[in-house]
Amino acid sequence: MQLQRKLTQWTECVPEEMAKMSPAAIQYALADAKADILTMAKLLCEAGYPRRGTPEETQSIYDFAAKVQTLIPHADALELG
Repeated sequence: MQLQRKLTQWTECVPEEMAKMSPAAIQYALADAKADILTMAKLLCEAGYPRRGTPEETQSIYDFAAKVQTLIPHADALELG
């Protein structure tokens, strides 16, 4: 699992400025946003509703945290609010 853009790219983006970009740039940004949202949703679904017989079924909160930390390294250093 991998995000299309780093979390810092999303936290530092200014939607009003992005709206002034070329139609192609906007299209790529929206495609990346969609992919990243679906990646995070998949991760949350695996944690909250693991399928039987999968490694996620027996994962601990520490295993889940390790997956999130791999997906979003250094998130604690970001201002998310």
